[in-house]
Amino acid sequence: MIKTEETPYLIYTKTHPGMKGKQNEDRFGVSAFEVSKDNPEPVLLAVLSDGIGGHRAGEVAAEIVVEKISAWVAEATDLNEPLLLLQQAVVNANQSVYEESLKDYGRTGMGATCACVLIKGKQLFIASVGDSRIYLLRNKRLIQLSTDHTWIQEALDAGLIQAQEANGHPNAHVIRRYLGAAQAPDVDFRLKLRPYEDEIAQINNQGQILFSQDVIFLCSDGLTDLVSDQEIGSILEHKNLDDALEQLTGLANARGGHDNITMVAIKITNNKKHKSKKRKRWIGLLILFLVILTILAGLAFAEFGWPYLNKALNPTSAQQNVLPTRTAIIPSPSKAANTPIPGQNQPLVVPTSPTLVLTPKATPILWPTNTQSP
Repeated sequence: MIKTEETPYLIYTKTHPGMKGKQNEDRFGVSAFEVSKDNPEPVLLAVLSDGIGGHRAGEVAAEIVVEKISAWVAEATDLNEPLLLLQQAVVNANQSVYEESLKDYGRTGMGATCACVLIKGKQLFIASVGDSRIYLLRNKRLIQLSTDHTWIQEALDAGLIQAQEANGHPNAHVIRRYLGAAQAPDVDFRLKLRPYEDEIAQINNQGQILFSQDVIFLCSDGLTDLVSDQEIGSILEHKNLDDALEQLTGLANARGGHDNITMVAIKITNNKKHKSKKRKRWIGLLILFLVILTILAGLAFAEFGWPYLNKALNPTSAQQNVLPTRTAIIPSPSKAANTPIPGQNQPLVVPTSPTLVLTPKATPILWPTNTQSP
């Protein structure tokens, strides 16, 4: 794929260490691509990773996860099988974290979660390991697409506890899957749109078509532990997304901010034109303008500048500076010894033609303007 700095999607991000003085162990990355030179279809990859609390060097593990997954996808030659690509990227990241943990005793046991979103054109693909979440905000409704890999979620699914028992439960932060183990965890490709869907239906939801104004929202558990889904949806719906992420961060911190808080919001738009295309058109127009300007400058010089230059370099006989003719004066013998010879010990000054200095005119440079505002 071809990496680009521009994308038709609107992207908003926010990360905060929280209020407990913890080092920020969350990491995220957003990368934009085009499929190929022959296929300029836009592709967006967003990866969010949370270094697992209690494990050593969680921030190192999260950094590796984001870097490795992003690099693996960037090196892909096609996107014919996006789920296979994501699986390979996550498994490779797991192995990298595990191998790094063996190099330093201080990093033994380090791990991280991952939430991955891949958007190809308007198709959505997701993959997750751990309890970092992926949501879809559509038509004023917030839907959790990913499934938490936690003891709490398994107990809820099995009917062992009720939803109201989850908050404050002793096992609330026990995680079942993470990256950094000797054996790669199962990558979860379930994309849950409706409560009654079974696993097969959820996996078949991959490639879901996104619509204009849809918002894909990734976040770490530092937010979802303290702010409910209803509150998240309401704030995302009614606020500018920049302001929404600020308000969500403030709300989590006001309730204790016991963990790092990281969010990535991606808004789908109807903009089908890449800025890169627009930039290329501007470059062409700029080159054309400069060529025309150069031609006009040449014509103007030929019309007005050349006669003056030619006149200065080739003056007429009437204008030429003629050296004066000196008449030899032959002194009488008696005065010969004392009579100075005209010109002796005096410099001979030859007047020169005036020099014409041509000062080039400044050429204006047109910078393209970015008409798209987030």
